Amino acid sequence: MDYIIILIGLSIIGLLFFLINNKRFNNNSGNKNSELLFEELNSQVSQLEKEKTASYTEAQYLNKNLAVANAKNETFNQLKIEKNQLEYQLKQVEIQRNDYRDAFVSFKHLNLKELKDEIIGSSSRRRDLQLKLINKKIL
Repeated sequence: MDYIIILIGLSIIGLLFFLINNKRFNNNSGNKNSELLFEELNSQVSQLEKEKTASYTEAQYLNKNLAVANAKNETFNQLKIEKNQLEYQLKQVEIQRNDYRDAFVSFKHLNLKELKDEIIGSSSRRRDLQLKLINKKIL
């Protein structure tokens, strides 16, 4: 985009240089032809300036959109990192809380779901809630 702006600027300078040199060489040919040529070139210069301004405005708009997209991308990446960290921390808590020494031992029942109105003793409120989630009949 910057190259286009530089190219347009150089075109304007070259056009002005051409006008100045052409005016020097055509002074003898008459004022009407040179005035018409000058007006035509002047209108071309103004047209190029309008195009340059439009391209500059478009470049600014695109740069602004690019900045917004980069900000959204950075936010998304940060959220992914935080999600992964949170999942890792939850796994660590689960490993710490679920102790391999916890066991259900019974001569009458094979698992906790078979218990009916039985009493299980535990000093852990968390473990009581976990057991009641498995079987609501446990007291």
